[in-house]
Amino acid sequence: MNRAPNYLPILHEVESKFGSITNAPPDEVVKVQKAAGIASGPKRVTRERGQQWKRLLIELDTESLTAFEILMAARKDEYLSRNHHISIDAVYHALKKYGVKYKKTRGMVK
Repeated sequence: MNRAPNYLPILHEVESKFGSITNAPPDEVVKVQKAAGIASGPKRVTRERGQQWKRLLIELDTESLTAFEILMAARKDEYLSRNHHISIDAVYHALKKYGVKYKKTRGMVK
């Protein structure tokens, strides 16, 4: 039994309106992708992630903490660490991006 996938009627409808899926507006393309199971829903917005980093760095007294101690605090933060692994590189990036001062350990070049 050879049945057509369930997204084909939606794809044909979009192609009949716009001539091709490449000419269709993004909302129509997303509709076809969702029907095909490719698009899984809204992803976490990077602005939200940046706001979580800002909130954490404001709450902490970073001038008395090393980057590793900030990393441990970030991993304990329930909003920032949800579904994400936080590395030391992410901490250094956030510190540099937001211009936050932190306690440097001896021997560190960063």
